[in-house]
Amino acid sequence: MKKDYLDKDFDERQIAERGRAFRNAYLTMAAAMTVMFCINDVMEIYFFDSSAFYMMPTVLSLAVFMCTAVRKDAFEGFSGISNAVPAIFGVLGLFLTVSSIIEIVRDRVIFDINGHLDDCFNHLFCGLCYLVVGIIYIIKKISDKKAENI
Repeated sequence: MKKDYLDKDFDERQIAERGRAFRNAYLTMAAAMTVMFCINDVMEIYFFDSSAFYMMPTVLSLAVFMCTAVRKDAFEGFSGISNAVPAIFGVLGLFLTVSSIIEIVRDRVIFDINGHLDDCFNHLFCGLCYLVVGIIYIIKKISDKKAENI
């Protein structure tokens, strides 16, 4: 992302808050991957297959970034281009969460044949992360509208 784009779309406080949000997301991803590595390779409890090993920390760090940026009013710039992104994440999260719960209840499976967490659990985790982003965005929008009316 070019600096002149940031100067036009975000003020200095928003740029600083986005930097903190990116830092928190990166540290979350590093911590999650370290914990998953320790569980899988150090403790030799093989819960995570290769797709979950990379997907879950990535989605978690994305959710941390988006939630932090939304809470600190640093997600939407002046142009408002990114207004729909958290709402889309919320809808996607609701769909993934509901469909994963239905699949888990219907099939009564959490682990696959190899002892790894089943893909429906991975989808449930991603859905919950996306859903939290959508909920935080909606709560922030409602609180902003209340603040405007006062």
